[in-house]
Amino acid sequence: MGSKIRVALVHDWLTSRGGAERVLVSLSKAYPDADIYTSAYNPKLFPELADKNVITSFINSWPLAKSRHQLYPILRRFAFESFDFKDYDLVLSDSSAEAKGIIVPTETVHISYIHTPTRYYWSHSQQYSQSPGIGGLGLIAGKANQLLLKSSQSWDYQAGQRPDYLIANSRNTRSRIKQYYHRDSKVIYPPVDLERLKAKSPVSSLSNFKNYFICFSRLVPYKRIDLALRACLITNQNLLVVGNGPEYSRLVELAQGSTQIRFLREASDSEVSYLASKAKALIFPGEEDFGIVPLEAMALGLPVIAYRQGGATETIVPAKTGIFFDTQSVESVVSAILEFPKINFNVEKIIKHAQSFSEQRFIAEVRQYTEDKCLEYQKG
Repeated sequence: MGSKIRVALVHDWLTSRGGAERVLVSLSKAYPDADIYTSAYNPKLFPELADKNVITSFINSWPLAKSRHQLYPILRRFAFESFDFKDYDLVLSDSSAEAKGIIVPTETVHISYIHTPTRYYWSHSQQYSQSPGIGGLGLIAGKANQLLLKSSQSWDYQAGQRPDYLIANSRNTRSRIKQYYHRDSKVIYPPVDLERLKAKSPVSSLSNFKNYFICFSRLVPYKRIDLALRACLITNQNLLVVGNGPEYSRLVELAQGSTQIRFLREASDSEVSYLASKAKALIFPGEEDFGIVPLEAMALGLPVIAYRQGGATETIVPAKTGIFFDTQSVESVVSAILEFPKINFNVEKIIKHAQSFSEQRFIAEVRQYTEDKCLEYQKG
């Protein structure tokens, strides 16, 4: 069926690399001939999509669209509603924001893979209004989100009704979809690209940095990298923070020039794999709806110290592949760091656990589900 139907993929934005974007890349492997629609696109960040037909909206040419997509949530609604999908049998949207709000012809099946009901309208609306994580423009964006919240929630709820079928990236997300959109969904866990993690490139500037914990993440407020940093300073542990974002300057200031804390703003996948494979553990202090980063760490044999909320509770096996701390506080992270050396982790078992979330498994499950639902739609 997959080779006969005309398929389009839709993604919120392709202006940064994160877990959702990695899912989009895997979906493009599941449907290699599919066109890809998105609001804004930075081709330099996605070499895997170089041979794909990526169709962008009018926002793509607007100022800051490729670096501050958070500025255009309302315009993105119009952008996605303006796309024309009359030439497709199946449209598969991959969404944590507005992409699910596309409008398709009656005869076209729309299945949406939901990473979360839009955070800045629902579960994290208050936090986003106070600190949206886009630097100096944050005050304006946050105030606008607060003033327009009720109408935005109304639009997002209606957008959540538009897909014919919903896929949730975790049980945690499934419960949020039920809470905010009042709909049922099928859970299919995101993939870990095990092949990508095999390549490892040393980073010479960190050759003398040893015996460290690691965080690799976009540096935005809700990731709570500050908790890991403060806890490592208190416990006199080395910490490597790999990633960039609006929180970077604040985190550097918090580190106060300590030699225990090192930062690497830019790193290739192979460099991150190398650095993670040399670390003692990943510290994962944020709450994610699923969270691919812990699984990527585990695929490299790295145990995880994580906050006991969200998707991490579905992927980390306590005392087998990692340990949890119970509150998002420095004291709780400190306790976990002190507990960590008391547990003997088996690297082979950690890797084996991560392999159960492989990209091959994801592609097979998505293709089977979409095929079943397309047949069901045609009959019904």
